[in-house]
Amino acid sequence: MTAVLLRLGQVEQATGLKKSAIYAKIKGREFPAAVRLGSRSVAWRSDEIQAWIDGLPKVAQEGGHDGQRKAA
Repeated sequence: MTAVLLRLGQVEQATGLKKSAIYAKIKGREFPAAVRLGSRSVAWRSDEIQAWIDGLPKVAQEGGHDGQRKAA
């Protein structure tokens, strides 16, 4: 698959993170850096974003969505 460039809104939608969290994670080297397209324009490589998503730990859920176990 060929990588495409994603704009900030698309990255937010794909990751569930907001702009401030994305940039904080970039600063902490926990998230792929954007590539500069122009003096005021950046984007992210879709393959790097997908790799980041794939590297997230999977959370096992037992019971409901809030992480609480069902009564036995």
